[in-house]
Amino acid sequence: MAAIAPHKDYFTFINTAEELIKRNLEAKFFIIGTGPLEEEIKKYCAQKQLDKHIIFTGFRTDIKEILPELTVFLITSETEGLGTSIIDAFACKVPVVATRAGGIPEIVKHEKSGLLADVKDAGELANQIERILSGNLDKKKIIEGQQRILQNFSKSVTAEKTLLEYLSIQ
Repeated sequence: MAAIAPHKDYFTFINTAEELIKRNLEAKFFIIGTGPLEEEIKKYCAQKQLDKHIIFTGFRTDIKEILPELTVFLITSETEGLGTSIIDAFACKVPVVATRAGGIPEIVKHEKSGLLADVKDAGELANQIERILSGNLDKKKIIEGQQRILQNFSKSVTAEKTLLEYLSIQ
């Protein structure tokens, strides 16, 4: 789903999971993907004694089947261009909790198409996840917002925007 790389800040992902577990949330967390920091992140997870709560799936090709099974999609990036994995979550109608990094707020509109927290703020990320899990948030409204944004990323819309860009430089 995402590279286990420095800019994805999986340390904050693990800290968020730890915070939710401290709040007695019974959940499993999945880190889907591989990358240069994988062993370091696994060690950090073990150091925090979260091995039984966090599952490292490795690289997967069945994202369309996996994503709809998630209750919440959490992305804790420090920097991010667009966040194509967020678009995948939108397509699978999974509520997103994300950091306000890079281009993420352009697609995750707080309380409209997902929930946002500041970069590295594990406590606030945990709060936003709890809002979704508690039912204190209209998930239907969030998913409808996701679907409206998703329309901007269809193949035809993307091709048309690309063509217009090329034509504008002539």
